Parts: sequence; structure tokens; C-alpha cells
Amino acid sequence: FTSFFRRRKNFSFTLRVSANFDSMKIRFEAYNPLMKSSVISISQEKSFYLEHIRRQVGKGMPAGRVSGGIVCHEGTSYLRVNYDETVAEKIRRNLLDTVSEVISLGFKAEYLAVKLRLKQGDLLTETLINTMSIFDSGTDKRIVLKSLEKLSDIDMDGLFMFRLEELKNRWNEIAEITGKGSLVAADAEVRGEFLRYLVSSIPSLIDKVTVDFTLAGYTLYDEEGAHIEKMRLFSPSASEDSELMYNLICLAPRKVIITGDSVLLCDEAKSLIKELFLTEER
Repeated sequence: FTSFFRRRKNFSFTLRVSANFDSMKIRFEAYNPLMKSSVISISQEKSFYLEHIRRQVGKGMPAGRVSGGIVCHEGTSYLRVNYDETVAEKIRRNLLDTVSEVISLGFKAEYLAVKLRLKQGDLLTETLINTMSIFDSGTDKRIVLKSLEKLSDIDMDGLFMFRLEELKNRWNEIAEITGKGSLVAADAEVRGEFLRYLVSSIPSLIDKVTVDFTLAGYTLYDEEGAHIEKMRLFSPSASEDSELMYNLICLAPRKVIITGDSVLLCDEAKSLIKELFLTEER
């Protein structure tokens, strides 16, 4: 970020690993004393983060070895994960990794938006915030993991408030540099210029991406025609256009090809894609 405002290039980029968001029903499991358990809590308005953690923690586990449910009480949401001792080590790693991912990406986006006084609601601003959150997120994640080492149950709000000063100091520096003169918050043209600069600094992971639109939504394909799994944003209220921009920025293709019922793509999204990437419509 400093390089944008001081004209030096020095970025570190970390790509968020794609997650499997297959639909799963919340199951309320009775506590089983023969199994180990971990509890993760967060304020109720942020319970969508617990949904993500619940989906991720049991991935690749044998059937019947892990279960989990979410309950809410007096403004706080709780995720209890019950697991067999034979998978305890892997479950523990999954939990810590996913919690650190949520904080280093999700909390970071929220924090920077508040610090920079960026009101989400337009696609450009949402895309800028999401793009800023992925820069140097690998370092952020390592800081969070270090703070989680000796915790069994995790209060995510308390963890962030009292144990992650180093992380917040890093983000404060980003906000201070980015927000100098409040130009980013006040001027859409500056936000667009800054976003283009950030995207141009991201290493390309793929040569071409095809975005095919149907009434069911959009699908991503690589240059060989193979399906690319979408990366989902944490918030359930995130628009499909915002999610598409996030995917394209993480992939950083040299060219975007738009096919199918492209009229389903809003004008704002189409314009932003053309500003950030070489684009072809078929």
C-alpha cells in the first residue's frame, strides 16, 4: 500500500484457498462424554463465520467421527465441535487454521472498512476492501495461529480485542497510509485507481478465465475448459457480483472471456471487469 502512495512497488500476496461450501444442515448434537469437544463463540451478528468454520472443520473426516452444531444465547453464538479422539489432532489443526483464516481475511476486511470509513454498498468499494484483505494475509494468519496455540475453547471477539494487538497495529498502519488525506474514502476515482494498482501487482495464476452466465448463476472455466471451483465470501449477504470480482482478482487472469447470458451481469460489474482485465465478450 505504501508503494501506491509513495510510488514504490513492494507487495506480498497470499491467495485464499478455495473452500467447499456444499450445503449442510445445522445439527444440534448432545454432548457425548466419550468424545472430545471444542467450543468457539462469537457475537450473534457474526455467526456466519461459525457456519464457515463448521463446514470446514469436518472436511476429509470419516463418517461419524465429528459432528457440530450452532446455538445462540443472549446475543452470542456458540459452535460446539464434538470429535473422536482418533481424529483429534487433525480436527484441532482444522479448527485453528480456519479460525485464523476468518480473522486474517474476514475480520481484516471489516476492520479496514471501518478505519477507512468506506461504506460498503457499491461494487467498487466492496471489491477494493476484499482485495486489500488478501494482501499479506499469510503473515496475518501466522500471527493469529501463534495466539491460538494454547487455547482449547476460543472466544473470537475476545481473542481479537485482547490478544491480537500486533495484528491490529499492522492494519492500523495500512489504514493510515491508505487513508492519508481521506482521498480513498471521499473520491471514487481514487478508489478505482488504487484498486487497479493493487490488481496489477497480483501475480497471475492463470492465462484465461471464462465466465459463463446462465439463469442459475455463473460458472468459471480455465483455458482448457476445466471447471474452476468458486471461492466464497464469508458474508451470506455478499452479492454474486461481489463474489465474482473476488474470484477474478484472486485468479488474476491475463484475459477474461464472458459467455452465455451476459445480460445477467450488471453494468457496474461488467464495467469494472473491463477496467481491471483484458476482456472479451462472446
